[in-house]
Amino acid sequence: MSETGDRTGVDRASVHPLGQRSVAEVTLAEFATRWVMQVADVAEIGRYAAYNERLRALPRPARRIVLLGDSITEFWGDLQVLSPDGPQLINRGIFGQRTVQMLLRIQEDVIGLEPDAMVLTAGANDVRAFVGDAASAGEAARVRIGRNIASMTDIARAHGITMTIGSMTPVCDKPDAPQTLHRDPGKIREMNLWLEAFARERQFGYLDYFSALAGEDGLMQQAFTDDGLHPNPDGYQRMAEMLERSCVTQGG
Repeated sequence: MSETGDRTGVDRASVHPLGQRSVAEVTLAEFATRWVMQVADVAEIGRYAAYNERLRALPRPARRIVLLGDSITEFWGDLQVLSPDGPQLINRGIFGQRTVQMLLRIQEDVIGLEPDAMVLTAGANDVRAFVGDAASAGEAARVRIGRNIASMTDIARAHGITMTIGSMTPVCDKPDAPQTLHRDPGKIREMNLWLEAFARERQFGYLDYFSALAGEDGLMQQAFTDDGLHPNPDGYQRMAEMLERSCVTQGG
């Protein structure tokens, strides 16, 4: 064993997040990240906590479906209007979330509600580039999305929950919202190819929201969005038609 190694032979100084550096050597970004992790609910688990508690206290419906996602799901609003006499549809989308945050809250917002099925639509914020051009978030985002989605679906399947994957939705530019500066349309298409192949391999359902909303150029049709990123009522109607036709809402 080395002088710095522990009983497993690992040099803890080399793998510790801060190593042996002094406080002065720690960057502001590193400190901020660790401080937020220490004091904050980074996954926003508390967001739906009271609603989840109330749901668990009510008689369980014949069929319950949870839609987990980011703002694309959250802004869809009250999903029950899509199925007033059908399965209970529960919206568990949160604005701005990445797949890792959904993974952290899946126990509370999905598993704890004991649904029959889950529809997972995620990735829009993972592929967003905050620094550099839109394509710079490509490969790292694909690996991160793939790892987190695989983990979430494994957890769901272990609890007997039927899985459906929703594709990432397209983007387009608006005069005051140049979305393609931050999200590369080509990377979104590549990610959707992976998502579809993953769903097919795992024998999950797949909802191709992208094709329902995109034009021939691969961008969101202008009529289906007001900000270039989120569907507007007409866009959500196209998504709803696809969801209603799918086996997930039909009990298949």
